[in-house]
Amino acid sequence: MASFLLLAALLLTVAAWVRRSAAVNAVNALANGLNGWVITVALPATILEWMPSLRPQTDFWFLVTSQWLLAIVSALLFRWLGNRLGWTRSRIGAVTLLAGFSNTAFLGYPLLEALRGGGAVALGVVADELGCFMALAVGGAMVIAIYSGEQPSARTIIRRVVQFPPFLAVAAGLIMGALGGWPAIVPPVLHRLAQTLAPLALFSVGLRLQLRTPRDQRWAAGIALGWKLGLMPLLVWVTGRSLGVHGLTLTVGVLETAMAPMFTAAILARQNNFDPPLTDAVLSLGMLLSFLTVPAWSLLLP
Repeated sequence: MASFLLLAALLLTVAAWVRRSAAVNAVNALANGLNGWVITVALPATILEWMPSLRPQTDFWFLVTSQWLLAIVSALLFRWLGNRLGWTRSRIGAVTLLAGFSNTAFLGYPLLEALRGGGAVALGVVADELGCFMALAVGGAMVIAIYSGEQPSARTIIRRVVQFPPFLAVAAGLIMGALGGWPAIVPPVLHRLAQTLAPLALFSVGLRLQLRTPRDQRWAAGIALGWKLGLMPLLVWVTGRSLGVHGLTLTVGVLETAMAPMFTAAILARQNNFDPPLTDAVLSLGMLLSFLTVPAWSLLLP
């Protein structure tokens, strides 16, 4: 945890220095380039590294379902609420992506290890790979198709999904898992590429870091973060308890849901011009607040 916080502080500091010393156009170009690498290379490599080695266990269903529940309920809620509040399609798309997907890996793994130990991290990988990443691979493409200004048909949505690099990585990972895994030469290459995900995603976030939220965005940011960090974890806890889930599995499912908004989801929002100022504000504030709210949730859970 200490090394993670040091890395985060270092990268955010360097990113802040670059943002202040370079021209705006240069910073935007750098951030867009990093975002492209994260979506098309680093994230797929992460999925391809872990997916073939995962084996089903009885506890997995809740860890996976909790992340899909977060994505689906958030999409339905903000489509209804956004229309009631008169939000633009761009704003609804941004809030759906930011409030509907958790940072289950980059923030999730070190926080789980610090709060609950190595056993929690092993369960967190399941929630991350089979739950959050797969939900993003399918749901993220659908959100983009719906709110990007197009008039999406079923064919358009399906095409977006099957052309989305993380979705292709999930499909390839499942196939390789069924075939017995990768040849020995492949995992080290995937691991090297996957290691770029955390630092480049965080550095990209640092280039966009925005702690001052404009007045006209505070209400939307408050709704998004209140749902993401508070109400949705509560819903997952109630659902798990009512279905008889308990112990570390219940705790990890709730904590992974309570993590800050996913960096990759924010990058997708940015790439598709979904209310960029709100995207930057929710991601920045959510990341900082989660260092308080996630430990608080851990204290309340068994």
